[in-house]
Amino acid sequence: MQTRNKKRITGIIALALIFVIAVTAALYFAAFFSPATHSADYVTATVSGDISGGVDVYISGDGVTRDEDGKYTIPSGTDVEITVINNTAVSSELKVNGISSDDNNSDEITDNFARVTNVTSNISIEVNGSLATEEGTSLFTAYELSDSTDFLALSKILAAKASDVEAKTLSTIVSYLAEFGFDDESWYTTDESGNTTLKTDPETIGSVQTALNNAKPALSTAYFRLTGDVMLNEAQTGATTITTGYFGLGSRRGEAFRGVLDFDGYSVTLNMDIPSVSTENFTAWKVGEGENAPTHNILSAGLFNYIYGDGTHACAILGADVRGTISLTTNLS
Repeated sequence: MQTRNKKRITGIIALALIFVIAVTAALYFAAFFSPATHSADYVTATVSGDISGGVDVYISGDGVTRDEDGKYTIPSGTDVEITVINNTAVSSELKVNGISSDDNNSDEITDNFARVTNVTSNISIEVNGSLATEEGTSLFTAYELSDSTDFLALSKILAAKASDVEAKTLSTIVSYLAEFGFDDESWYTTDESGNTTLKTDPETIGSVQTALNNAKPALSTAYFRLTGDVMLNEAQTGATTITTGYFGLGSRRGEAFRGVLDFDGYSVTLNMDIPSVSTENFTAWKVGEGENAPTHNILSAGLFNYIYGDGTHACAILGADVRGTISLTTNLS
């Protein structure tokens, strides 16, 4: 009986030793082959300023994380981009580690954007400004997109050229501009019965061309917000032109979309059919310079056509929810 107990005890001790050796070996190899991570390899970012509660600050870069409290952790040595999105306030000064967007020599910092390379210490971000009051300058004062008419108008304004404004297109382009308040009372005449008529004289056409040129850069960097679910059906029988069809927000022909669009919990259902595309098409783009340079016809189609973050303005699509279909039923010519 004692011999059996001794064997059992000896077996237990042997198994324990094997377990200890295995764990020790595993820890050794893990330490040897795995990269070490220390708290000193990471830095953090803090946000302050007189309107810090009225803006949303986003930091992007390889390995950058954000916790539930909004605190960012940044791997040391990382290049980051800082974007300030105006919410209830408008940023008029962004400071990063004491360097202000108001400084003439701060090429990497604007009021709403900053780029910091090789971050090796904690980042201090300060945002100053005032409450938002002007339409289109913040999420609080964003232009409202409530139906397909708003999307169509915005897409055409960003893609149009002043030369598109002529007598036969005048009323349509004016209706686009009116959607966002860029029309003018002087473009109309009113008769004795109170009926208004759009003028078509050269002076009015020139005034509409000027308004279009002013609207394009203003709207390309503005803030927009959905106010409900939108159904955007743009099936058509001919090529997209200044007055028909929809290819998307932003255009290589005109202005890219460089602003902010907040879906605000809503969705857009897009059903688009493109039956005709040619060199005469509204969105055709000629690439290349010189007599022998190649010519390419580029078709970009979708809710957005051309988005470009220019490193100056806040450019963001928030809570995007896009559904539907896009079909091309012809050959490119």
